[in-house]
Amino acid sequence: MKITRTRLVLGGLAGGMLALAVLPGVAESPRPLADRLITRADFVRCTVPRPEICYEIFRPVCAARNTRGKLLEQVSYPNDCKACADPSVVGFMGGGSCEENPRVRNQ
Repeated sequence: MKITRTRLVLGGLAGGMLALAVLPGVAESPRPLADRLITRADFVRCTVPRPEICYEIFRPVCAARNTRGKLLEQVSYPNDCKACADPSVVGFMGGGSCEENPRVRNQ
């Protein structure tokens, strides 16, 4: 789904007349999947202090990781502890890796 914004431009012309123009807007992409992931009710935010030692239980999670500024990407981690040990991770959603989790894919 594309979201389009329309710009309304008001400008002055010589002789004191006003001109009004409606310009087509730029098509915006829908929010990236990782951005939609963090708004879900079952999304768990990482807490501070971050874990320094993690357990070795394989229970994959899909995490939202901060890349540059506010850009987020989805990354799979072997468990919640290892996800939150990464300081760039904002939080995670359980239920499997990003690739196999139906709750992540169907957003």
